[in-house]
Amino acid sequence: MKRYDVFSLMFIITLLQGVMASAQTPAPKVIIDAANLQIPARIKTTSDQVTYKHDPSTPLVPGINLTVDPGSDPYPTITFNPDESDHWDFTGYDTLEAQVTNTGQKQLLLCMRLDNPHNWGKSPWSSECLRINAGQSTTIKVKFGRSYGFQPSYPLKPENIIAILFVAGKAEHAQTFRIEKVYVSKGEEKKAQSKPKMLRVKPKDGIILGQGVNIDSTKQIKSTGGVKAVINQSALAIELPSTTGKQEVTLSPAEGFWHLGDATQIALSIRNTGKTPITPNVAL
Repeated sequence: MKRYDVFSLMFIITLLQGVMASAQTPAPKVIIDAANLQIPARIKTTSDQVTYKHDPSTPLVPGINLTVDPGSDPYPTITFNPDESDHWDFTGYDTLEAQVTNTGQKQLLLCMRLDNPHNWGKSPWSSECLRINAGQSTTIKVKFGRSYGFQPSYPLKPENIIAILFVAGKAEHAQTFRIEKVYVSKGEEKKAQSKPKMLRVKPKDGIILGQGVNIDSTKQIKSTGGVKAVINQSALAIELPSTTGKQEVTLSPAEGFWHLGDATQIALSIRNTGKTPITPNVAL
């Protein structure tokens, strides 16, 4: 065989391989296109704190502009449901992507989630979170069956997606962001992060602080206003100074966030070891 025949054969094989690969990978499919979106009843919010305005003619980028006002809503959320049926069928795809921009003045914590219609006690969803700097545009990606740092999670069924949610952190100041496009794609397998920033930790037996729970004081306990806080056996001993002003103790997981999806409330056992009455406030 002549040399140019070998080159031709190699080129044909390479070309065929490229065609086969492209045939096996479906093109991204747009689910929510802000430039052409009709606002139906499928969009819902968790409270009056969350408002939205669809602006397809924004000078820079068309989008759904959202505002989250300060308030008590712990998880300000906007939810998209399918228009023409009770579910989306994302068969053949393995990733949901969203182009978003933080239009606010401060960093924004934003999570994106896909839901299956199953027992909520099993957390039937896949979700990822990002911290987005002021003015930053980025893409949030959620791999089906993985959550919070691409860790293995609920085995999501892509053929039966009933909702797409965007969840912001609790607002102590006004937060604004823009959703520009949401689409499904199929890409390379995402490896779980070794130390994901958004790792969700389930407290063993539901106990956050107490017997059998190891607390790293240097990482997990912070105090302000002159408060002294130390671990005493299985309890947190707190000493308050005799001054006015904000006095606070914060207990956090060693990394990531606590996953409290299996519970409906937090219960605390508190004993006043001093001689002065106190009125403690507890918040999540």
